[in-house]
Amino acid sequence: MSQDKQMKAVSPLLQRVINISSIVGGVGSLIFCIWAYQAGILQSKETLSAFI
Repeated sequence: MSQDKQMKAVSPLLQRVINISSIVGGVGSLIFCIWAYQAGILQSKETLSAFI
């Protein structure tokens, strides 16, 4: 019963914003990983250290 009250305390708009931001973050991370792989950053520890 208390979980139902906690879930209703968060507005649907806020839930939608949180869900969209999570999806955008996941897609952004995937794009970054693909870019880093294609750029050769992930080929060795040296290139990764140089990037960081």
